[in-house]
Amino acid sequence: MTFFQDLARQIGRLSPASAERMATIGVDLIAASLAERMAQEVPRAVHGNVTVQRAKAHFPRRFEERSGLSPGAYRQTHMSATGAR
Repeated sequence: MTFFQDLARQIGRLSPASAERMATIGVDLIAASLAERMAQEVPRAVHGNVTVQRAKAHFPRRFEERSGLSPGAYRQTHMSATGAR
C-alpha cells in the first residue's frame, strides 16, 4: 500500500492538524521524487545535445542580463554602427 492510498483510507479519522501534516509530507514526497528523477543522469546518446541546448538557453539570458540587450538587438546595433551587412 502506498502512502497516498493509506492516507486516503485514514483521512476521515485524522484531526485537522494531522491531516495538514500528512498532506505536507505527501507534497514533500512528490517533490523529492521529482528531484530524484531530474537528478538522474542523461543517457549518453543525448548528453551532447542536452549540453548544447542548455548552453543555447544560458548564454543569451546571461548576455541580456549583462548588456541589457538581447543578442539579436546587440548584433543589429553593431551592424548599423559598423556598416556591416
